Amino acid sequence: MITESDDFEFISVCYCGRPRSLGTIELQCLTCSQWFHGECVSIQTRHMIPFLTNYVFHCRYCNPSKREFLSKRQATYAQLCLTALANLTHVNRHNQPPRRFFSKDRDIALFIDGNWERLTPMERQPRGYWSPIIGKVLAKESDLFQWREEGGSVEDPRLYGLIQSNLFLIGPHFAQSHINTSRSWDDNLGGSMVKMIASQHNGGGGGASTSSSTAGKAGGRGAKRKQLDGSSSISSSNRGRTRGDLSQKLHGFPIEHPLIKMDIVIF
Repeated sequence: MITESDDFEFISVCYCGRPRSLGTIELQCLTCSQWFHGECVSIQTRHMIPFLTNYVFHCRYCNPSKREFLSKRQATYAQLCLTALANLTHVNRHNQPPRRFFSKDRDIALFIDGNWERLTPMERQPRGYWSPIIGKVLAKESDLFQWREEGGSVEDPRLYGLIQSNLFLIGPHFAQSHINTSRSWDDNLGGSMVKMIASQHNGGGGGASTSSSTAGKAGGRGAKRKQLDGSSSISSSNRGRTRGDLSQKLHGFPIEHPLIKMDIVIF
C-alpha cells in the first residue's frame, strides 16, 4: 500500500513550479497527467471540490488551442464516495491517531448531501434514494473501499475507509483505472432512477420485453373481438394491395382524397 510521503508533497507541478497543495482544488491534465493549482488556472473552479475525479481538464501546454479546457461530468456513486472519503480523511489527518474510517450515514452521506452541487452537475436527488445505493457501492467496490464492523449507525454498523491512503494519487486518472462503471448501482447519477421508473411503467422487471409481451396479449384479445364484428379484419385477398386500395376499402375514401394523401387515418 502506498502512503503519503515527502516525495509526492514536494514534487514541482503546475505553471508556477510550486509543489502540490493537498486539500485545495487541483486539476489533473488528462493528456500529461500533470497537476495544476486551482488558483493558477484561468478557468473558474468555484464549482469544484478537492479530490474531485469526474472532470476532464486539458492544460494550455497540451491543448492544441493553447487554452485551458475544463468539463465537469456527472459522477458515479463510486466517485461520490471516493471524493467524500478523501476529503474526510484529509480533514481528520491530524487526529491522534489519524481517523481513516467513517460512518456511511453520519459522515459520508452527510458530506455528499452538503456538497452535492460541487460534486456533480446532476440535479440533486433525494437522500433517501441514493443513500442505500452508496451503501452497496462502499461494501462491494473492494478495490477502492475497506470496512470494519464497529462504530457505524443503527442502519449500517460498518465504518468505511479508502484502500488507497496516498491522497496525492486521488484524481481522474486514478478513478479511470480503479472504478468499475459496468455495475448496475454504479451508473451515472439518475441512471438507476430512470431504470426504476421505466421498470414501474412497464410493470416491473421486464423492461421493453415485458411491455411488448403485455401489448401482444392485449392485442390478441382485441383482435378476436374485432374479427367477430368484422370491423378491422383484412382478408387474405387484400394482401398485396396498395395502401390506397386498402384505405379506400376500409374507410370509404377515394385513393386521391386529401385525407389519404396527408396520412390521416380515421377510425
